Amino acid sequence: MVKKMSIKKLNQHYKKLFKQAFTELKTKGKRRRQIPNILTVMRIFAPFFIIPAAIYRNVELICIFVILFSITDAFDGYIARKFNFVSELGKDLDAVCDKVFAVTLLLAASFFEPLLLINFGLEVLIALINSIAKLKNLNACSHMIGKAKTCFLYTLIGFGLLNHYIQMDRLFLFMFLTTTLMQAATISTYIYIYQIKSKK
Repeated sequence: MVKKMSIKKLNQHYKKLFKQAFTELKTKGKRRRQIPNILTVMRIFAPFFIIPAAIYRNVELICIFVILFSITDAFDGYIARKFNFVSELGKDLDAVCDKVFAVTLLLAASFFEPLLLINFGLEVLIALINSIAKLKNLNACSHMIGKAKTCFLYTLIGFGLLNHYIQMDRLFLFMFLTTTLMQAATISTYIYIYQIKSKK
């Protein structure tokens, strides 16, 4: 059986990791080790830029912000691997910030296509399942269906925003149904995998 981690112990663990990261930021020769984490954390601020643009129904501005934040997503992992700056904090931050970015885009796109609120809810549920697994001290789930779901999810968001300009309701509906089914399959798969891991 995998030993559960209390919220208190988890907080202490991350306080230690963040303290180490801030110490490196203050140390001249070690600052560059935190470049990937700085790029990753930038995505935490995505809602403060993308949601207001969605409220004003400014798709062009949303697209600009998406490109800028996507650049941080492309480079954080690349820099971390290339210069051997990979860390436990970086991996966990990346997972959290990616999820924040995804649900932000879903929420923004739902201003144009309200059906996407269903996908928003399912994505929040996936994040909740992973968070509970983390408290149980289980390794984060990485499965092909989850990766495929993410690709479909971002494509769906793109269609949701494009549908504001070009009417492609049938294609959007197809992508919505496919993505929703893939999210449901991801939830089922993750629950099954975590149950197996918890029994080991």
